[in-house]
Amino acid sequence: MRVCSFWRLWPLLLLLPAQAASLHEVFVAAWARQPEALGRAAREEEVAARVDAARAWTPQPPAISLSQKSDRIDRNTGQREWEVEVGVPLWQPGERQQQMAAVLAEHAAYRAEQLHSQWRFAGELREAWWRLQLSTSDLAIARRRLEEVGAVADDLARQLKAGAVSRLDANQAQISRQAAELALTQADLAWQRARGEWQAVVLATQTGEIAAVPAEVPSASSAAERVALLERHPAWLLALQRVVVAQARLGLAAVNLRDAPELGLAITRERQSREDPYAQSLTLKLKIPLGGDSRNRSRQAAAAAELAEAQAQLDKQRRQRALEVEGAAAELQQQQMAVNIAGDRQQLALDNFTLQQKAYRLGHIDLATRLRAEAERFDAEQALARARLEVGRAIARYNQALGVLP
Repeated sequence: MRVCSFWRLWPLLLLLPAQAASLHEVFVAAWARQPEALGRAAREEEVAARVDAARAWTPQPPAISLSQKSDRIDRNTGQREWEVEVGVPLWQPGERQQQMAAVLAEHAAYRAEQLHSQWRFAGELREAWWRLQLSTSDLAIARRRLEEVGAVADDLARQLKAGAVSRLDANQAQISRQAAELALTQADLAWQRARGEWQAVVLATQTGEIAAVPAEVPSASSAAERVALLERHPAWLLALQRVVVAQARLGLAAVNLRDAPELGLAITRERQSREDPYAQSLTLKLKIPLGGDSRNRSRQAAAAAELAEAQAQLDKQRRQRALEVEGAAAELQQQQMAVNIAGDRQQLALDNFTLQQKAYRLGHIDLATRLRAEAERFDAEQALARARLEVGRAIARYNQALGVLP
């Protein structure tokens, strides 16, 4: 079945918006639509409320109670007693400062989690973008291959009607065209899948498509620059901040030895009978909870365990970040070498195809040999195009390993 080249070309036109956006612009727009970003304002408001609570004069709001006592049920002689009491919880020594430190540490940890989520999303965005670029390149080459093979098949079909070529050669050309059509169908399917993944990552809207992205460049070359970037890596900062949170919670558990004591002030107004005048009294009370050692030990043990786990994760992140950067640097070096190899192969395949095409016109080789040379040329051209794109993807992965956002 013959395939119109324009029908295969129109999906590529969908990638062309009115104005092309950079990867950074797409990243910013797409991140703003992610669930983590949408909930940031509410999270910041929550933290602000917790900071205000930690700055308050009391750990809990004061409470007021009202009671009334009389003898109406039995004697009803007019005995009355009214009491109003205000209870104020008190901070324990050092608790207020430790509570504030814990809240601020958790706030910083939340912002580190936001940065870490951005970094992970940047990795998904980069991978989706480069998959789309690779599939777009494969689709363009497959489409051009079908056009050239189809032209040969059409020419041989006309020569067959004129009796200038054998049916064997015409059939061989048709087989090559059908193989090219199948390859184009598969390349088109891969492109559709990659484009769908890209749109899913960016939650595509009218600004979710891009035509071209400036090539990324390695963000660091020297060891000092690499170390500096790794110290600002989102995964490292998150692990470090979790250690700070665990330390703050352990400090809070150390001073929060029991329930909060409470200072009470009560005003009582009472009389013994209807004939007696009301008398008033003022009562000052201090309630100090006792016990709670088992609960406090469990709190301190849990905080100590959290700190140990956070420190272990910090050490793990240090090793993991270094290994990932080394792996990404090695991949980039290998892909750059692959471009040179693919370039040499493409030149040899092109030269071989030129010679085979000339030999076919002179009748020195058969059509099958000439078609094999043409297939080798397209394979080599596709390998070179993919190798060049793989270098770009390797650079993106290197930047990702260093924690650099688009």
